[in-house]
Amino acid sequence: MQRSSPVEEVIAGTKEFTLQYENTLRAKEPGKEYYNLSNGGREMYNMNVFWANAWEETWDPEILRLAGNGRTSTIRGQYRPNDNTFKEPPVYVYDGLVLQHRLSGDPATREVMLRHLDVASLATHGGVTRHQAEEDSIAYPWAYEQTQNRRFADAAWDIARGMADLVPDIDFSGAVIPDYYPYEYTGNSLYRIHLMPILTGASLGQQLGYDWNRPHVFRDNFFQMWQAPGQKEFRAEVFVRARQGGALTIRCLAKGHANNTLAVDVVRADGNSAANATIASKPIASQPGQFTLFQGDLAVGNAKAGEVFKVTMRKADRAPVAVISDAQIVHHLPPDLMHAHEPLSSAQVFTPIRIVSRTTSKTMSYFNRVRRPYTLRDAKTLDLIFRPKLFTEAESVRPTGAGRMIVLTSSGCRGAAEWRMKGVEPYFAASPDDWFQPHEAGWPRS
Repeated sequence: MQRSSPVEEVIAGTKEFTLQYENTLRAKEPGKEYYNLSNGGREMYNMNVFWANAWEETWDPEILRLAGNGRTSTIRGQYRPNDNTFKEPPVYVYDGLVLQHRLSGDPATREVMLRHLDVASLATHGGVTRHQAEEDSIAYPWAYEQTQNRRFADAAWDIARGMADLVPDIDFSGAVIPDYYPYEYTGNSLYRIHLMPILTGASLGQQLGYDWNRPHVFRDNFFQMWQAPGQKEFRAEVFVRARQGGALTIRCLAKGHANNTLAVDVVRADGNSAANATIASKPIASQPGQFTLFQGDLAVGNAKAGEVFKVTMRKADRAPVAVISDAQIVHHLPPDLMHAHEPLSSAQVFTPIRIVSRTTSKTMSYFNRVRRPYTLRDAKTLDLIFRPKLFTEAESVRPTGAGRMIVLTSSGCRGAAEWRMKGVEPYFAASPDDWFQPHEAGWPRS
């Protein structure tokens, strides 16, 4: 008698246990369309992977039926259409659903996946409002295949480039290999939130002929508000430069405590008000309890091409803020304070963030009190200037030369004040095309 392989034993044992459990549930509630045969959440999502692979290993029709039960349980039992989310924790959702849809071609599964993966907010908010945007990106190639919507491909390429740029230059030949953050490239962390987003996004980008210089679509740089000396409230200052004449809409976004409103003032260079508003919270968070998003659109009439406006935001509690507009946008961050930034989405790993500025001296320094990966490049040529090997907390001084446009790629900050940069203009943008120096563009010096 031929002995079963370890894989065959695992599949057979899992099938036997699952069928027994299904019979128990069916006896209690006969005639249901599907049965929840796992604990729900990530255990169920991961079992979608198992059943799809087990079917391809065995061609067992009973396993195909169990795969269908898991798929239906996911899109009908774990998916919440009212807020377009999957039940927590939503890890492994697309590891399984992409395989499940390729296996079944089920139109209901396709509909739920595309609704949940929608990346229209890239145009309206500069990023993705979902909780697990970076991890979900492994399904963007599937979504592009289904829709031919280039936003999916562009988003996947953005994430893949950023994640690849943050892989540390570890010297594995050394006597000691660090085993602390950010060197945790092991286990499911390697698979879920590092390697898979890079491989899937880079593969699709290569198929479409994308290169490293392709413009980025993520623009959701949320910088933490700061406190001026002697002031109780927190504030942010953002300069907006109109690209063309006519009406200009400035969208202000903030994540913070729902009980404290966000006050916004927009003024022209002559000191006259262009617009103002008090913005209350808008519950469009991607996961219940994740954050409350404040959103307000301020209309500025009769803007002139090249005209600069100053947007000041004030709030009783500290909050990360962003401005989205069809204009050049720079955040003013006082150089003597510690700062932090994050994207719109958040989870175990942030989508990569790029901030652009211009050097003012022969050297520039970047200090981060938390060991967070970062890469420093020339913003025009993308030539590598520096990528740390050990990510020490010591201040790092790099020769750059004055007047050089630089781009720093990093992950988001979980603290409210993590880094400080010297030797650069105190104005930061999401891309080189967005960057400008307000005073050189006509804003009066105080």
